[in-house]
Order: sequence, then structure tokens, then C-alpha cells
Amino acid sequence: MYKKSRYNVEIEQIYDNSLLVYNSFTTSLCVLDKNTQEFYNKIGSPNAVNEHPAIESFLSNGFIVPELCDEESLFMNEQLQLRNNSNILNLTIAPTLNCNMGCKYCFEKDLKLKANMTPEIINQIIRFVKEKVNESEFEMLQVAWYGGEPLLKIDTIVELSSKFIEICDEKKLVYNATIITNGLLLNERNASILKDDCMVNNVQITIDGLKNTHNKRRTSNDGSESFERIIKNIDDNSEMFNYSIRTNIDYENINETIELIDYFESKSNWKDNIVYYFSKVEDYSGCNLKNCVSNSDYFDFLSRTYQTLSLRKYSKYFLSTYPQKTVTFCSAICKDNYVLDPFGDIYSCWSLIGNKDEVLGNIFEPSLLNREKWLNFKYSEKCTGCELVPSCHGGCPMIQILHPKECYQKIDSFKNYISEFYSCNYME
Repeated sequence: MYKKSRYNVEIEQIYDNSLLVYNSFTTSLCVLDKNTQEFYNKIGSPNAVNEHPAIESFLSNGFIVPELCDEESLFMNEQLQLRNNSNILNLTIAPTLNCNMGCKYCFEKDLKLKANMTPEIINQIIRFVKEKVNESEFEMLQVAWYGGEPLLKIDTIVELSSKFIEICDEKKLVYNATIITNGLLLNERNASILKDDCMVNNVQITIDGLKNTHNKRRTSNDGSESFERIIKNIDDNSEMFNYSIRTNIDYENINETIELIDYFESKSNWKDNIVYYFSKVEDYSGCNLKNCVSNSDYFDFLSRTYQTLSLRKYSKYFLSTYPQKTVTFCSAICKDNYVLDPFGDIYSCWSLIGNKDEVLGNIFEPSLLNREKWLNFKYSEKCTGCELVPSCHGGCPMIQILHPKECYQKIDSFKNYISEFYSCNYME
């Protein structure tokens, strides 16, 4: 005997009388015609039919499960196992908290603790990595360079990278490096250093709109316009990295996104290694940013945007549009994840960097780290009972822990989004 999966999201398609079913645990999507709907609707009832051509497919894709299957326990056990996985040592390192831009929504803009990493801190980070690698059986060292603006201290990035690469070579670990930069200093010289000396393969840059909008939102400290400088740097180094171009969405720029994507698509030298995506501006610090988009408005925006971009056949945007199952919302609640600031202070989340109230400990005394509230993080009762939790994980753990807010994914908005995805990709 079988029952419907508790993680099925059912979406009626009025225009063709079909039923879409998305399973957030397996990320499978199916469309049921009238005949198959009759069979599906009877599953778990006294009138259920135990033989049907669709049963095998339903089982393999997770739409139905054995009657005694405890899916919630399976999901929660999987999460705990993955969060405690010791295959990857994950470091986010800010060599400086200084920045050459003054973005209006940046959570770091009011920090008074502006600093660069000292030689003592650099050497202690190297010792820390050696100790961690020696005491565990890691397969990969993964580093994200963060800030402030990390390229202001590219010499520190080079020094640490050379030691990390040496450690990985000695221990036969895979080394993977990413940089989150505003792009102003990503000139040809710095790009070559990152690629050749630091083994950086992935670059994230934020572009918040066309020229006027971007320059208004992301201002250079020297008063110069940043948009054209950033675009030139990407153009000059377009083939050196995998680029993720991020657009932070709020009510100020939400209506300009199509024009911005049109501009990105017009760049003939931007190949498949350059992709772009949207991210909602979040009030991480609880300071009541007035332009933050509500979750329901944001999903409605994604649905409308998806429809428009699909008609334009902009395939790059599609790379990240289908809801995927993830290990967790982020690595902040995972065992071997450390965020380091220039003082050697350690955090779980990079959105808290510089906030001394959220320091877990220091690089000089890593054995004294206080990470319990992060490692013991649990979903709310509302989230564990929701069919979307394997997809969204309840949203940002940091927000759930420090600033609990509304549901991250409204079910109705999510259904509209999946319906739009199906219509744009599979309907004639």
C-alpha cells in the first residue's frame, strides 16, 4: 500500500485541466492528465488502485511512498548527516573590512571596525588550517574571499592562497577558491594574479541595474561612476573565470530587471561562463530597510520575469530558475564552516561579519568556539510541517535565529512560479 508524499506540491492548470505535481524532496515535476489524476487522487484511500502503469514512475520520483514511510524522519536525518559531513573544510576570509564603495543597503556600511589583516593573524590562520586538515579526513578546502572589498588587500590573498595550495598539494586535497568582489579593482593585473597565483575560478560581482540606477545604489567612495568600470573589467577578463552576476532586488530597481538582462544578453563576448541571477535585499541587521520587497511580491516578480525572459529565450537565466534540492540553505549551520574577519574573530555567517555581538571565538583559541546555537539549529514547527521545506529549508538560518520574520516561500507564490516554469518550457 502507498500514500502520497507529504512533500508533493499540487498545482491545478486551469487552461488544460491538467494537474502539476512538484515534489520538493526529489525535485521531480510531473503533469497528470485526467485519467492519471483519478488514479493519483485515490492513493491512500480505501478505493486506491494498487496496479497502474504510473506506479513505478510515481515511486521512483517520490510522488508516492510506502504507507509506513516516515518521510519527515528521513529528511531530518539526511539533513543532520549532511550538515555534519566532514569532507569539506569551508572558509570565508575577509582580509579587510575596508571598502571602496558605499552601497546604501550594505549591512557593513555602519561598521566602525575598519581594519586590515596583520601578519600575526595571517600566520595563525595558516596554523589553524594545518591543524584542521591534520585532525580530519577532508577531501576539499574551499575558500571564499570576502570583505569589505577583498581586492584592496590582494597581497594578503596571495600570501594565504600560496600556503593553502601548498597544504592541499601535500595532503592531496582539492582546492577551490571564489571571490566576492564589487569588481572595481578586477583589472587585468589583479585578474591574472587571482587566476594564476591564487587558483580563483569563480567570481561574484553585483550589478544592480543599468548605468544610472547602479551608480545611484552602488556608489564609489572617490565619487566616480562604478558601472562602466565594472563592465570594462568583466569585458577585459571575460574568459578567465566563471562569473556570477548578482542583482540585488528591492522596490527601487525591481522594474528595471528586464532592461538589465537585455543589456547583459547584448554583450556578445559574454559566454556561458557568465551567468546572472536575482537576490532579494534582506534586512539582515534588523534596521528596517524601507525598500525591502516582501516575499510574496518577490515570487510574483520572479514569475513575471521568468515568463518575459523565456519568450526572449534567454537561456542563461534559466540555469538557476528551477527549484533545486539543497543540502541546507547555507553553510552557516554546518560543522566545518568558519568565517574569519581581519582580527581573527570567527563567525558562522558572513552576513554577521564585524558584528562583535555575534563572534563565536578567535583564531588563536579555536577550541573555545561557542557554536551551539548554529550547529543545533532546528526548523520551526511550521517549517517542518510544510511541503516546501526540502526546497527552502525555512529560509536564512541567521534570520530565523536572530530576526524571525514571515515565511520565506509563500506556497501560493511558489505554485504560481512552478506553473509559469511549466508553461514557458513545456507548453506550445
